[in-house]
Amino acid sequence: EDGTRTSGSLKILRLAKMGKMLRIISALRIFRLARLVESFVARTMSESVRMSLRVGALSFAFLWLNHMVSCAWFAIGRLAPSSTGQHWIYTDSDVEFMDYSGAYQYMTSFHWAMAQTTLGSMEVLPTNSYERVFNIVCLMVGLLFGSTL
Repeated sequence: EDGTRTSGSLKILRLAKMGKMLRIISALRIFRLARLVESFVARTMSESVRMSLRVGALSFAFLWLNHMVSCAWFAIGRLAPSSTGQHWIYTDSDVEFMDYSGAYQYMTSFHWAMAQTTLGSMEVLPTNSYERVFNIVCLMVGLLFGSTL
């Protein structure tokens, strides 16, 4: 029985290694494709168009990052355990945040994320340790991001 279990474990290990190799190969393909696109753009477009594309790509990446942060902030407020018994989405207001529309909830989370990465401020505050740690990490990333641009 131990021999069968060992060979099964080896097969799983080989499959895991193959999966890792496939991910590495696909990542290399993406880098190669990026180099080809960059080469094509450099040969066929003017410097001002290339600069506009770079600014557009950077803006898209910034918005995507903030989208991911806002989704994480909402998930932490909704699902993470609380050291204080409170979450930022359940504040002491007349109307519960969860009663607002999904668009309002998303835009509030996105606004919070933008405020953290651009070192702005907002009325939504962390109310427990998990939210506060995530807030601090976001502020540090925002500080590093803002100081390198």
